[in-house]
Amino acid sequence: MRELPTFVLFAAFVLAAALVWKSGKPLADTTAILSRRYGLGEALGGMLILAIVTDLPEVAVVISGALRGDLALAVGNLLGGTAAQMMVLVVLDRAQPIGPPLAARAASPTLVVECLLVIALLGLVVAGPSLAGLGTVGPLSLPDLLAPAIWIGGLMWIGRLRPTHAGRGEKMKPGDHDRATLPVFALAALATFAGGVGLEVFGDALAARFDIGGVVFGATVLAAATSLPELSTGWASAKAGENELAVSDILGGNAVLPVLLTVATLCAGATAYAAIDGTSLYLSAVGILMTAIYAAALVLRPRRRVLGFGPECVMLLVVYVVALIGLA
Repeated sequence: MRELPTFVLFAAFVLAAALVWKSGKPLADTTAILSRRYGLGEALGGMLILAIVTDLPEVAVVISGALRGDLALAVGNLLGGTAAQMMVLVVLDRAQPIGPPLAARAASPTLVVECLLVIALLGLVVAGPSLAGLGTVGPLSLPDLLAPAIWIGGLMWIGRLRPTHAGRGEKMKPGDHDRATLPVFALAALATFAGGVGLEVFGDALAARFDIGGVVFGATVLAAATSLPELSTGWASAKAGENELAVSDILGGNAVLPVLLTVATLCAGATAYAAIDGTSLYLSAVGILMTAIYAAALVLRPRRRVLGFGPECVMLLVVYVVALIGLA
């Protein structure tokens, strides 16, 4: 693969990204229908269905990278993807430029809990390299076991909020009983996964061609590319007025990313937390800071915009730019 001409690798990478992007709208549409059909509500539906499916490119990157022994690329993509996906919220804020910012439109206790869950899981990543030395169960270290447990506990907590904060998303609409919903959802999910495999394979070849480190490439170019499903589905949801679903997709996806380190461990046969270096810890800290900023916005519900953006989005943009400079 690495012997192919550069323009072929670049074209294949762009085609894989396009496949991921085009799968976004059918994923968002069918997820909204499934959330109403099964009474999940926008927030839980976004976190439980849409977030997991839109993280399929990251799943593909993790499995492929871990099987090849390139844990640095997988770890960089997961932790860098957290900050990259927070920037998707900045873009989605512009999907509805008139009226209150997206954080005010979507604000709910459920989303605040999702932010806290992301912060808790990223905090575990920061402590992970130290905790990993306390003992293992096969290849699984203590943080490998804790991450899924914390995520499941968060889901249960969010599920308890659903009955009183599910919102209008549970109302059935014409077409919700369409038998094509599940097949379309499955095909879109499969296309998203296939696109993710392409992004990892061709992205790895491009990184080697230009001599870019695995962690840096995974945290920047690859993280941006694998965030395309969240951008596509979030844009479609926000345009449809399903603001809570759009935000929950991003926050729920960010909560899944640290859990995928456990998947990387199982595929590699050695704990992925051993591959976490200073750069990975830096990316985790950036993700914690950006998530805390958005959590505050969900509580304060700002009504005014600054330069066309919500004030929290301006802060996210500044933090991300400064973080990229620091990463460089």
